[in-house]
Order: sequence, then C-alpha cells, then structure tokens
Amino acid sequence: MSPLNQFAAGTLKVLFYPLLLLGDYTHKRRQSIRQGYLSLTPEPYFLSKARTRALTLPLPPETRNRQKTLDQSQCDLLNKLPSEVRQIIWKECLGGMTLHIDIRDRRLRRFPCSSPDPKLCHESCWTWYPRPNAVPKRQLLALLLSCRQVYSEAIDLTYSSNTFDMIFPESIVYLPDLVLPQRLVAIRSIHLQWTFTQPPQLPPYGKKGPRRDDWMWTKGWSNLVQMKRLSELRVEIRIPEGSEWALPSWTESEIAILQPLREVKVAGSFELILPFPSLATDVELEGLPCQIRRIGIKLISLEKKIYFLYMPILCWLKAL
Repeated sequence: MSPLNQFAAGTLKVLFYPLLLLGDYTHKRRQSIRQGYLSLTPEPYFLSKARTRALTLPLPPETRNRQKTLDQSQCDLLNKLPSEVRQIIWKECLGGMTLHIDIRDRRLRRFPCSSPDPKLCHESCWTWYPRPNAVPKRQLLALLLSCRQVYSEAIDLTYSSNTFDMIFPESIVYLPDLVLPQRLVAIRSIHLQWTFTQPPQLPPYGKKGPRRDDWMWTKGWSNLVQMKRLSELRVEIRIPEGSEWALPSWTESEIAILQPLREVKVAGSFELILPFPSLATDVELEGLPCQIRRIGIKLISLEKKIYFLYMPILCWLKAL
C-alpha cells in the first residue's frame, strides 16, 4: 500500500472511530433497556436538601431576619376558634380523598380521584391523563398557600387524612426524595399497584447486577418500612396479558420474593393481592405482616398498554 493510501486509511479510522464507539454504546444501551437493566424514564428532580426558606412555624432563629410572618390578628378564624375546631375544618377541606400520585415531567404530581365509584377508579382515572372537566374543582394548595399559619396547621393533614394511590413503582421508589421526611412519616394510607412481566430477583444478582424491576422491588419495600405510621396498606401485584408463562416462576420463588415484606409495620390493615397460586406451606408464610388474597390475572386494557409502552419514551424525549 502506498504511503498516500496508508495516510487516507488512517485518517478515515480516526474520523469514524467515534462513530463506531457511539454505535457500540447505543447497541449496548438498547440491549440493557430491552433486558430491563435501564429505564427510558429519566429520574425526577429531587428535593433540595438545603432549604432557603422555612415554610412552617415557628421560624428558625437564623431566618427571622430574612423572613417575616404576620400574626393574622384580623382573622377571626385563626384567633377566635380554638385549635381543635380549626383542625376539624382543615380535615374537612383537605382530607377524605384518594389522591392519585404520579411522576410527570420529572416532578411529583397528584390529582384527586374523579370516579364516583371507587371500584371503577383505575378504569376511569388511570386510563389516560385525567380530562380537565373530569377533575373535581378542589384545589388543595389554595388553602395551604393562604398564609403561613394555615399551612403550618394543615399541611400534615394533607398527608395523614388522604389515601395515596399509585400504579407506577417509580412513585413509591422516589417518594422519599420528593417530599420532606416529616411529611413522608405522616402518610397513613397507601394503595399501590405493581405490574411485572416476570418475578423480581433478590441478591445475590448476576454479573450485570439487578434489573430495574429488582432494584425497584427492594427499594420500594425499603421506603415503606420507613413509614412508621401506616395504618392501611394495600399492594396488588399484576401480570400483564401475555406474561402468563411467568406464573410458575412466581409460584416457585414466592418465599424469596416476599422476604422484604417482613420488615413492614402497619398498625391497621395490610393486604397483599397476588395473581398466582401458592405452593408454600403455612409455616413458610408465617411471620408475614399481611393478609394475602389470591386472584386471577387481570388483563390490562389496550389503552393502558399503549400508556405503559409510550409514556416513558415521551418523558425521555421531553427531558432531552
């Protein structure tokens, strides 16, 4: 080969080598996503650990020179009514609802349940994004943002007096990073649906480490362990249509799969809904803090399949 041809070949290698590396990286990333090791959905914006402003009373001494709070002496509601009566009012205004929790545009979102029948909630609320005319005209933040004293008295009731309903595991996995620790502990009631195509695995993992579903399974239960004041917890495991082949694996690995549940403490009702039969004995299941109810596979509707398939891709495109 002539020196000119050698120079041309070397130049082409230098020019196209980054493209070859990019192609190899893209291929490996697609394989990891397809096998469940990576997610297309970007992480949400985590809550800042250092807060520049205090929201609740009393204000810390170091912020009193920068923040001021009026005593609301002109407000009869805050000055003439006793604290116990005000708590009843705040609870009537802010409590008694089912709040659907989701992460959209990398932020934690909530919207009150719009279904008149709780049994049909997921068919009406979670099919698509809620339509504007279907959401009750009930603005939770309007009352809380009226003044600092109202916020200080009522904010805990927003967490303790409502049921938090989630169908995406990311909501419970990232919840401690999106709310303050004292708000997380205040939560009393959680309803959670978890959809798996195959059962999660517990450590030790393979060479590639845990799949994303494996990590979210252990992380989600670890977060529920932190919620010391839970009085109602309902977790439903769902298997989508077409994944019935994994049912024997669920049955065989049931004891290992349910190990993270043993550390969860619930003062009241703790119900676990499973879509597969059991081969475990009562002795093997002894010590679980929940009541297990077994049902058949619930088929996911076509609309919800499209939602599960395309929404992570849309979220990824928005984050670019």
